[in-house]
Amino acid sequence: MKNIFVLAICAAFLFGAGSTFARAGFSGGGGGPVIGYQTPDLGVLNSQLTAMGVPEFDNGLFLYGGKGYGYINRKFRIGGLGYGGSAVSSALVHGFGGAPDLAKEVAFDMGYGGVTLEYVYDAPFGIQVFAGGLIGWGGVSLRISQHQNALSWDGIWEDYHIGYAGDSYDLNITMDNSLFILNPWVGGFVKILPWMGFSGQVGYFYTKASSDNWGVLGSSVYGAPDLDLNNVNFEFAIVFGG
Repeated sequence: MKNIFVLAICAAFLFGAGSTFARAGFSGGGGGPVIGYQTPDLGVLNSQLTAMGVPEFDNGLFLYGGKGYGYINRKFRIGGLGYGGSAVSSALVHGFGGAPDLAKEVAFDMGYGGVTLEYVYDAPFGIQVFAGGLIGWGGVSLRISQHQNALSWDGIWEDYHIGYAGDSYDLNITMDNSLFILNPWVGGFVKILPWMGFSGQVGYFYTKASSDNWGVLGSSVYGAPDLDLNNVNFEFAIVFGG
């Protein structure tokens, strides 16, 4: 996730560098903010959430980031893209058998970025049609937390006070995994102003969080499942440039 901001800066650099390319009909480069929508199957995770007593994750995941590109020639452009997003599920689970109420939360974070290459066709009326894709890398993480009742400022510090001898039900752990990504797509771009337009695209996201790559603070997690993240994905962008 930390690399997303670096990738967004790289995208902005590519936008500036793209202006050095001369091209008829459109300017030599472009870039701007993007919103993505992923539809991964998180059933492996949702079964664990149900066992914890918290709601399942939604089927869709929004991601936010930036992209930029510059033209190699009249038909091809190369660029960079960076994304990040998260899904959170939480609930106050009532205890039984003498156990206290527990506030539970699971956060699923995904971030990725990489290099893009696209073929562009200039249609009439300031419209472009393009096909291409991304070769990239990234990661996912799972933060699982449990706290006795709702968190309070004094209650958090009290556990660390000198002489504290209470029994704590508070637990926190974060697991992470790395991704290699292939993401082909097709899309279109409409120029609204000489210096700005809107683009949209649909693609297919190929990646998997392998079972042997899950870790906690550098230590391997044993018996973890593969997390298949292949899915249809969508993107909408405001593009400054061409």
